[in-house]
Amino acid sequence: MRIVLCCIAMLMAYPACLIAQNQKISKKERKELELQQQIAQKKAMLDLLESQEWVLEAHTVFDRYNVSYQINPTINFVGIQGTNGVMQLGFDELIGWNGVGGVTIQGNVTKYELKAGKAKGNPVVTLRFQGRGMGAATLAISVNPTGQAMAKVNGDFGDRIIFSGIIKALSESAVYQGSSLF
Repeated sequence: MRIVLCCIAMLMAYPACLIAQNQKISKKERKELELQQQIAQKKAMLDLLESQEWVLEAHTVFDRYNVSYQINPTINFVGIQGTNGVMQLGFDELIGWNGVGGVTIQGNVTKYELKAGKAKGNPVVTLRFQGRGMGAATLAISVNPTGQAMAKVNGDFGDRIIFSGIIKALSESAVYQGSSLF
């Protein structure tokens, strides 16, 4: 009997919930809410980038000829933790130097510069990465407020690769780092 009464009460309350959800807000109010949400997302992303403890989990990589490859984000990433950095590229089908089908480069971040961008612009991080065994590289990372990012890695010897993926806090990331040769 109690179950039947509970079901009837829930059925009677359901239309009241629908009426409350269907209250329309004006177009101006909706735009204002979206703007406030974008500002909050951008501030959260700037705070993450300023902390210098983040990981870009790449799902796509582009070579120097702009050919794209879909890759596994758990073994392909660019990560920064203070003045230490890691870049890893790996392919599921291969063994590789690092044990996960590619190469892992660890090194030091010698320069870290964050530009917030304009009101509707994306934040950009420019950093100088000195990796053991590869020399120096410049990374230019453009991040939109939702976390989508592109990291353009330019080596001093003309090598270029682009990582595209989602940027996350180091504590929220689930990447697997292979062994480094150098």
